Amino acid sequence: MVNIRYLEVVFDTQIQPWEIPAFRGAIANMVGWENEDFHNHQKNGGVKYAYPKIQYKDRNGFSSMVCIGDTVDQMYLVFTDSKKKISFSGKEHRLDVKELRLNSFDVKLTKYPIRYKIKRWLPLNQHNFKKYDGLDDIDAKTKMLEGILVGNLLSFFKGIHLWVDERIVLDFVKITKIQPLKFKKQKVLAFDGVFDVNVALPDHIGLGKGVSVGFGGLECVKS
Repeated sequence: MVNIRYLEVVFDTQIQPWEIPAFRGAIANMVGWENEDFHNHQKNGGVKYAYPKIQYKDRNGFSSMVCIGDTVDQMYLVFTDSKKKISFSGKEHRLDVKELRLNSFDVKLTKYPIRYKIKRWLPLNQHNFKKYDGLDDIDAKTKMLEGILVGNLLSFFKGIHLWVDERIVLDFVKITKIQPLKFKKQKVLAFDGVFDVNVALPDHIGLGKGVSVGFGGLECVKS
């Protein structure tokens, strides 16, 4: 088990999903690109591949940010900015806070499975898409997706320094939507679905590729 601090801020600024990368760039520009927690680029021009602990999202049509662990403290750079304005998509936006939630959360394996929804999850790259597309059996495709999602969970665990010896048991209940879209100028498939897993996870974190710009967002299905 690892206890993490977890901050979710929803701004009173409407946003479309495709505007999230521009929103992230506007925030990074405001706080200064030297603050690498706010983006995934390094000073030498490279890209950080670690799990992003600041994530930018569309929360019911409003721009939002999720901060995990030590990045919570970095949000003072946003809240103390004297201008409280950013520009993206050709418009100027005020950073008025609509909702703010600061909590601690125990990420841990659980005795019984917990049900989650996942939205705009990007499990497939060019390599494993060919393998997935070549599977004729729906059960085989589901098993492949389950294995990829377990790998995504392990990447999240590594990011928060959680090491587990017990088996992660994950079952897809259903895939509710598959949509083609572009990610980093490549055509990809985004999946919406419902799954059960024996892990307690905080709402609205992301799993998989593109989590820093709103892909793979989770929401616990309350029973």
